Amino acid sequence: MGEIDAAPETAHALVTWLDFIGRTTEALAWPVAVFAISLVFRKELKGIASNLRRIKIGDNEAIFADLEEAKEVAKSLDPVGQDVASSNDEHTISLMQKAEVSPTGAIVEAYKELEDRLGDLQRLADYDLASLYPADYARSRTKGFPPPATLSLLVKTGWLTKAEHKLLSKLRETRNRAAHSPSRDISVNAAKEFVRLVDTLADTLSHRFSSVSNFELYEDKEGRFRYRVKVDGQIILVSEGYKTRESAVNAIESVRKNATLEERYERKEADEENFYFNLKAANGQVIGTSTNYSSEASRENGIKKLQELFDSGS
Repeated sequence: MGEIDAAPETAHALVTWLDFIGRTTEALAWPVAVFAISLVFRKELKGIASNLRRIKIGDNEAIFADLEEAKEVAKSLDPVGQDVASSNDEHTISLMQKAEVSPTGAIVEAYKELEDRLGDLQRLADYDLASLYPADYARSRTKGFPPPATLSLLVKTGWLTKAEHKLLSKLRETRNRAAHSPSRDISVNAAKEFVRLVDTLADTLSHRFSSVSNFELYEDKEGRFRYRVKVDGQIILVSEGYKTRESAVNAIESVRKNATLEERYERKEADEENFYFNLKAANGQVIGTSTNYSSEASRENGIKKLQELFDSGS
């Protein structure tokens, strides 16, 4: 009898255990499913979260939040670029006035100016992009504003810094939010802050490509990259050789930063009839050497030309 009674007990235990497994599986199914769905549709969920944020706090508040982030990024920009930005030029004044009447219109127009500057930078970097990343550049190249893929290539080749790229992304987000805002409740202050940030970035880029246009970047016989600075067709400064093109571009940026500072010049004599100068960075490293001059006076004239070139931002 004992053996006969054990069978129902075993069957009952088995049913209880299977029931436990079933309930546990059922309890875990939803969390696993939700996690899987979140992975598959993470981009779409991100967009929904952004829209919910807009509904919750309003377009104007969201734009202010975006601009606060953009201002923090702008602090890390090249200080030379920030110095050249001015809120007193005619176009900026016009945009500030437009912001009083049409905040959204001012934001859209200001961003269009930034697109134009980036288009100019892309054209200046065209040779580097096409020679270093021909396949990627061919796929990414479109008319008008450089697409994200091209902007990434500009960062790779050193024509656009990571901070500038990040600020540009923030400004693009703000512009899109303002342009597609259903309520059109963008404040005047938000529009003016946007114009100021665009002005800073646009002038930074303008200063770079206008001064870089006086540089000749080339690869020597040993496969090293060098640059030379020309004024009116005359070579004023030449560099050492760099292993990568990006390093040479960074050196060009260093020349632009230091060329206007008198204390960065080291005057030297090769012999009684040959005079030259070195341009140094803040750490004392030589970043460029002039050609030889026949007199001290002609050497001083060469220094003056280099200083004036960057003082004028040309």
